[in-house]
Amino acid sequence: MANEYGNYATLDPLVTSLISNTALSEGNLKVITSGDPGGDWWNHQSTLSIPTNAGKKYVCEMTFVSDNGIGSVNLGVKGIGFEVPSGNGDNVYYNSANGRGVVDDSNSETGATFTTGNVIRMEIDTTGSSVSIEFFKDNASQFTETNTFTDNNIVIIVLGRHFGTIKMNFGATAFAHTPTSGFEGLSTASLPTPAVINYEDEYYIEAGISHTNGSTTAVTLPKTVSGGAMVRIKETDATTDWIMFDTVRGVNKSKDWNQAEAEDTSTFDDQNLTGTTFTMPSDLPSGTYLLECFYVGSYFQIQTVTGNAGARTITWPTEMDSYGFSAFFPRSGASSGIIHHKDIGAQQVLFADGAGAVADRANFSQAPNKTDFRTPASVGPDFNLNTIPYVCYGWANSGPYSFGSYNGNQSTDGAFVNLGGFPQVIVSKPPNTGDSYLAMYHPLLGYNPNGVRQYWEENYANSTSTSDGMLDFVSNGVKFRTAGTGNNSTNSGYVTYLYFAFNDLKDIAGGLDKLFHASEAKPKKVKHKLPKTRMQQLLRMKAGDADYDDDTSISAVANDVLEQKKNERALQNLATEIDNKFGKGTFEAIKAERAKRIEAKKVQTAKNKEKARIKQEENDKYWDHVIVVVKNIMILIGVSILCIIAGWLMVNYGCKEAVC
Repeated sequence: MANEYGNYATLDPLVTSLISNTALSEGNLKVITSGDPGGDWWNHQSTLSIPTNAGKKYVCEMTFVSDNGIGSVNLGVKGIGFEVPSGNGDNVYYNSANGRGVVDDSNSETGATFTTGNVIRMEIDTTGSSVSIEFFKDNASQFTETNTFTDNNIVIIVLGRHFGTIKMNFGATAFAHTPTSGFEGLSTASLPTPAVINYEDEYYIEAGISHTNGSTTAVTLPKTVSGGAMVRIKETDATTDWIMFDTVRGVNKSKDWNQAEAEDTSTFDDQNLTGTTFTMPSDLPSGTYLLECFYVGSYFQIQTVTGNAGARTITWPTEMDSYGFSAFFPRSGASSGIIHHKDIGAQQVLFADGAGAVADRANFSQAPNKTDFRTPASVGPDFNLNTIPYVCYGWANSGPYSFGSYNGNQSTDGAFVNLGGFPQVIVSKPPNTGDSYLAMYHPLLGYNPNGVRQYWEENYANSTSTSDGMLDFVSNGVKFRTAGTGNNSTNSGYVTYLYFAFNDLKDIAGGLDKLFHASEAKPKKVKHKLPKTRMQQLLRMKAGDADYDDDTSISAVANDVLEQKKNERALQNLATEIDNKFGKGTFEAIKAERAKRIEAKKVQTAKNKEKARIKQEENDKYWDHVIVVVKNIMILIGVSILCIIAGWLMVNYGCKEAVC
């Protein structure tokens, strides 16, 4: 049932289907497949994602408008960091051709098939320990599937090899059939209000740091590192290595991310990471640097261990929120660092110093979880060598970090990766090829399309590409804009991406300030002179104004009003983006806080005025008193002088007339 406020989900136009003959229409709610998919899959997904622990119930409907008898169509949900079809699981959907429910890419429950004219309703219940999803055909329940999703957020998907038309309804209009009590449409208003994370307190990035060889450079961090942290730096204008420092190994102990070499304990003897300051050592080459700071907590952990050449479990000092990505480096010897990503399998690893494909390591026999880092069953050639010290880093798949996989489409209308928030970094790595870890850092360019590249396994300076690696950073992820092999090729299979993000409040705040002032400003009486824009010219012609220079003319007034409306619409669009990023009600909270501060400012201004008035009155009284005193003194002086004169006259003239 539709509610009275909130922006409802649609199908995301940035999500590009794997085939070119599908299109969205009718407000991105209708999918039209204009030709035979030829066995390929198309897929679309909702603009809004649902937290798996939302504690709420959601409903949507899919109407099967037309069917040309080719292929199948499916309605369901998937983890935000997974593609379908992928073979990687984290999905639930209902298939039209065989009527089967599918859980993690495997057939499950059986229901009725569906085709033209049928309405499929999906009810998503996130109130339990796992997500429960019930499917209905024409209001008749078919089956219920449950799944414990790896990702903490899921999106509604429609996909298939279908040739025809389907239409979605997320609740903006009345549903064809009444949903079960307690279920509501998917909108910004129906989503839970999450605890707002200050991502700079978890992950901080700064670009453009200028450093001079021979002197230290102090970088101020957003919060103290008393709980532990790791800092990684890279000179972006020269070929230097990625250098890591952390509070667990201690002061002056550096380690290269991209080199198979031992820990350095002597080169950077004036480096320090303490309080709210990272001191860049004087021995670094002169240049411009990028800095990343990862704070220890629920989303990131550091641990040092010594290899024992046997089976062992490495447990985090504190429980992580979830498992996403881990990296461990030998502190002695010339072995490479080992990287494990949640999507590459329990017995497979990547190497930090090379761009090779995944390698099998049978010693990684147990998949990681949020408590255990890794569980090697026996000694291997790269990890847990006897007496060798290691440093281990682990990232959660939640909070400021997200890890998953996506399919490249080798198109300038490239793949869209829904990350659930605005990213600062995305790193793409095809696990089955020798292609690089292609890292795109938003702060290095700051505008779209972004083509500035770095490579995690190399010591290259920044490079820019317009043909291989262009992408847009958007409010809920990234959109690839080239068909390059670096991050959007179909030849590499499933591409594993690594991404770190925090929300950039500064840019949003600046935009809000401008739009608030523009929307609230009273129209100024200005001379419009000749109409400059096409809109102004059309308004003048339609209104029949002879003198556009007159600010009371119909076209001039209309132009002012339309400009005001444009600002108001832009403000509303930005408000929607803020709520999507930070949770429902965030924009209203901003407005409420602004109103509170404005009122407080008014009260303070009134107090200041009253204080100034009282002070002015006191000053006036003081000077009035001074004037009275001065007047009295002057009168007294004047009287005294007259008395003296009178006395002198009496003495001098009175004696002459008297008998002396």
